Amino acid sequence: SACLVSRISHCAFKRAKTISEMATAILAAAPPRFALVGISMGGYICLEIMRQAPERILKLALLSTTARPDTPEQIVRRRALVANARTGDLTSLVSESLGLILHSSRKDDSNLREVNTRMAMTVGVEGIAQQTDAIIARIDSRPSLPAISVPTLVLVGDSDPVTPPDRSEEIAAAIPNARLSVVPHCGHASTLEQP
Repeated sequence: SACLVSRISHCAFKRAKTISEMATAILAAAPPRFALVGISMGGYICLEIMRQAPERILKLALLSTTARPDTPEQIVRRRALVANARTGDLTSLVSESLGLILHSSRKDDSNLREVNTRMAMTVGVEGIAQQTDAIIARIDSRPSLPAISVPTLVLVGDSDPVTPPDRSEEIAAAIPNARLSVVPHCGHASTLEQP
């Protein structure tokens, strides 16, 4: 019988200020060839990794993400969120935000709220501000999607208000051999809401 051994790793990129720098940091820490998965901002980073080093990727999973750049309206909302985080209570801000991103059936889930609050507190206000700047400055990844040649899963919650299903449909349609999976009763936090 055969045995498959895999290693799951993650990369911290606190010093990286752009999506491109984050991708470079991940590539520097990663094995020569690996499967790649990213959720939300992680998906933006995955798409950049696919531009920088496609030969190193065996498989790809893009979860709850988009290939599009931010609209002017999204940029205004993101900047307002950072301003509120800098002047207010981060825990309260996270709580309010969760009410907007989670599926309606999970908005009062104390475990989900605790995990998300802990993650936000770990990143901190300045980390959130830095990541927000990177997200705002990201490029339009749609033109590079057809060049992705590895097996790709594109996954989204059916009720994702941040990166709605049509964004994932767009990605899956542009990547050869991509498979779209729409998770029922799920918002933006797909890996936590419906693991």
